Amino acid sequence: MEKKDAQRKVLIVMVCSLILRIVAANMTELGNDEVYYALYPRYPDWSYFDHPAMIAWVVRLLNGGHLASTAWAMRLPALVFGTINLYLAFLLGSALRSPRCGFYATLLYASSLYVSVICGVFILPDTAQSFFWLLSLLCLVRIFGKAPRAYWLLFGLFAGLSVLSKYHGVFLWAGAGLYILLRERKELANPYVYLGGLITIACFAPIIYWNQHHGWASFVYHGHRTLSHQALINWDNLLQQVLGEFFYNGLPVVALIFIAFFAFRRHPYLEKKQFVFLLCMSLPLIIFVWVLSTQRETLPHWTGPSYLSLMLLPAAWLDACVDARARRTPFILRFSIAFTALIIIAGLIVINTGIPGAPRNAPLDKTLGQDDFTLDMYGWRKSQVLIDSLLTAKVREGSLNPDYQFLQVNWFNGAHVDFYIARPVRKNTLVLGPLKNIHQFYWINQHHDWDSVSDYCMVTNSREYQALDQLPPFFLTAAHHTDTLAVRRGGAVAEAVFVTSFRNVPVDSVKAMVNKSYDEP
Repeated sequence: MEKKDAQRKVLIVMVCSLILRIVAANMTELGNDEVYYALYPRYPDWSYFDHPAMIAWVVRLLNGGHLASTAWAMRLPALVFGTINLYLAFLLGSALRSPRCGFYATLLYASSLYVSVICGVFILPDTAQSFFWLLSLLCLVRIFGKAPRAYWLLFGLFAGLSVLSKYHGVFLWAGAGLYILLRERKELANPYVYLGGLITIACFAPIIYWNQHHGWASFVYHGHRTLSHQALINWDNLLQQVLGEFFYNGLPVVALIFIAFFAFRRHPYLEKKQFVFLLCMSLPLIIFVWVLSTQRETLPHWTGPSYLSLMLLPAAWLDACVDARARRTPFILRFSIAFTALIIIAGLIVINTGIPGAPRNAPLDKTLGQDDFTLDMYGWRKSQVLIDSLLTAKVREGSLNPDYQFLQVNWFNGAHVDFYIARPVRKNTLVLGPLKNIHQFYWINQHHDWDSVSDYCMVTNSREYQALDQLPPFFLTAAHHTDTLAVRRGGAVAEAVFVTSFRNVPVDSVKAMVNKSYDEP
């Protein structure tokens, strides 16, 4: 396959992928994590409690410096980076073997839900990290392919930007260091390697600065997530992690990875050092997360960057196996990309119409839709219309002060309320509770003046019901009333929304809670 022919086919894949992802971005609401990260660009800072600041910077940059007020605007970086990533896959495959290998790599990437959806539709730290991770891989492939050694400076920069996207970026250096020790020890005498390392360390500066001024809160939080004194191995967690990874990266893709891995010994399709390099850039993070999953709950997408390297193995294997004169794309690749497209389309239909067979006349109680994961990306826009109508009527009749604000007790419900309910009516959201429950809201609360606020509205739904007894006691002693609203989907009631309005809440008590140190009991 000629380079121009391969590039033409890659462009077609990129355009088709972008169209499908644009449809997905418009047909779904922001999920729990996404809507929380929508807070970051609204409150610019050097870093944040959960993650570094890259996600805030790219959202601001691609929206012309303006706040992203819609799900589409928030997800714009994912659509852009997700498209560029497919071309980077082509460049990587081309550098390893041939333009046809690059085309196969593009198809494999497009077949991965991690690449196409998690990084290509959703706005998550992985969105920018995947982009910089691939640029880092490309630098290393060229460095070890005899490119100028000054490429280490570029690698150091891209690895640093990957760390500024998500802390997992440090595994780029872990993989590169392991490969140097195994196959390229002469690089230990290359001063550019150390200069590249200094550039990556310099990229840590915003993270260190923020943590230094915030009690090292981010490091303490992630330390608690990764360190465990548990003696027993939790095999169920490990199994969930592994199966989740396989699903996220596409079952046909993972099957091809295993086939290509075991085929290498009998039929080498890459230079041995290339094969070792791809494993070095993949296995450290996978092993770390798998070991961690035996002690704590982990998430399947944490190992996603590792599969960006592993997917290059079947691309190279297929390129070696398929006749050079063959014009048709291998069936397994066509099946893989069709399988992923079908999953995405089916998911969009279910999210917007409901799970087939779900009860249509369920009572409006606190458990309605509790097990329906599709409601994570549906219902908040409809809730906003219902809630705005209810609260406007309350203000008109005098049972609610016009200066009321919104209230919540955890970060994910608080972020949804803030983005979909409070922000459209120019209100703020006060989120109260221990730091482990409210995350970045501890500092966001301090951005606003609560001195003149005596009335609050707490919004929760049956999907993620938050009981009133989680609030500080002084809220419960104030006059309050709860209204129940029904959110419909596909002609059936999908979930219940509970709106509790509080009157004459003691202002001093609220201020004391907002100003309380997060390490106080």
